[in-house]
Amino acid sequence: LTNARHELGQAAALTWATKDGLAMIGGLVYSYVASPKFDENVKEFRLFADIINDVGLTFDMLAPYFRNHLLIVSSAAVLCKTLCGISAGATKSSITQHFAIAGNMADLNAKESTQETLMSLIGMILGIYAAMALHRYETIYGSASTLNWSIFAVLTLIHVWANYKGVELLRMRTLNRARADIVLAKVVKQAMGASGDYRKLLESIPPPCDVHESLFKSSWRILYPKQSLQLGVPL
Repeated sequence: LTNARHELGQAAALTWATKDGLAMIGGLVYSYVASPKFDENVKEFRLFADIINDVGLTFDMLAPYFRNHLLIVSSAAVLCKTLCGISAGATKSSITQHFAIAGNMADLNAKESTQETLMSLIGMILGIYAAMALHRYETIYGSASTLNWSIFAVLTLIHVWANYKGVELLRMRTLNRARADIVLAKVVKQAMGASGDYRKLLESIPPPCDVHESLFKSSWRILYPKQSLQLGVPL
C-alpha cells in the first residue's frame, strides 16, 4: 500500500510538472513569435487574451469527459491561460496610457485593481449560488450537465461580446498597419482627383484617434500578412 501511494504521488508530480512545463515552453515560443506585434496591435491581442482564456476554461470543462487524455486536455487549458496572461500583461500598459490622459497611471492602476477585486468577489458570490442551484437541480432531475453547459455557453458569449465592444471603443493615439492603410487609402483616393493642392490634402488627414480599423481584418492580417514591398533590393 505504501509503495502504491508512493508511485501514485510520483505519477501526480510528473503529470503536474509535464503539464506546467509544456505550458511554459508554449508561452516562451508564443512570446518569441508574437512579442514584436504587441505594441502595434494592442486591440487585437487584448481581445485575443480574453478569447484564449475562454478557450482554456472550455478545456477545463471538457477535462472530465477525456479522462484517458487528461494530461493533453489539462496542458491545453494551462497553455491557453498562459497565453492569456502574456497577451494581457503585454497590452496592459498601452491601454492604461490610453485612459491616463491626465498622467495618472498609478491612480488608474489602483482603481483597476480595485474594480477587478470587486468583480471577482461578485462573481464568487454568484458562482456559489449557481453551484447550489445546480446541485438542487441535479438532485431532482439526476443530471445538470446540459444546464451547466448552457449557462457556461451563454456567459462565455456575453464575455466575448462585451470584450469585443470594449476593445472596439479604444481610441489609440498611434497608427498601426491597419489604421495607416485606412488613412492612406483616403489620401490616395483624394490625390487621384486632386488639382495639385496637396497641402490641403495632407491637412485633411484625420488624427490616429479618429481612425478605427476592423478587428477581424487586422487580426486576419496578423495571421496571414500580405507580401511586403521592398525597394532597392539587389537583383
